[in-house]
Amino acid sequence: MDELKKLWNNAKQSAPASAITAPLILQAAAKRKSSVYFQYSNIFILAVVALVLWLFFYRLYPLASLLSSIGSGLMVGGLVLRICIEILSIIRSGKIHFTDSALHNTSTAVSYYRFRKTIHGPVTILIVAAYSIGYYLLMPEWSRYFPVSIMLLLCCSYPVGAIIIIKLIRKGIRKEMDDLQELVKLQNDIKEEAD
Repeated sequence: MDELKKLWNNAKQSAPASAITAPLILQAAAKRKSSVYFQYSNIFILAVVALVLWLFFYRLYPLASLLSSIGSGLMVGGLVLRICIEILSIIRSGKIHFTDSALHNTSTAVSYYRFRKTIHGPVTILIVAAYSIGYYLLMPEWSRYFPVSIMLLLCCSYPVGAIIIIKLIRKGIRKEMDDLQELVKLQNDIKEEAD
């Protein structure tokens, strides 16, 4: 991104506005494309996990208790909800057109950025909380099939695994938020050049 800013500043000083705007539009589109690829990879990973859980809980080893069914529903449902949100995000990002009027373009980009920020904040926290509650709701039924040592391992290893996964997710989210913030800034620069 620093290289992009440097290129922009150098080009801004030595070229007319129309010569600057076209490469900026291409670079902004590349930033958006990077963000969309991140979302597609999220969809793929979440879909695989949801499918494996669904096969496990509903096909291979159907759960007997209501509590376990609620737990598995929270786990699979949270993943499916997040997949739907990612699909909606991709659709919304497609509505950002870098060649539209400056006011509309900037407004759409800022709206999209706020949407993604909300998704990565409270919505993600709620989905992770529901998934975690669902996981622990499975424990009473699993305790009928597994010895105490395995149950302790399952109960104690989940927070460790969750912390590792959350750190990896946060790193990806930070990168996406930085890219989106730069995208909004680029669009503002494009708007200024066009005006």
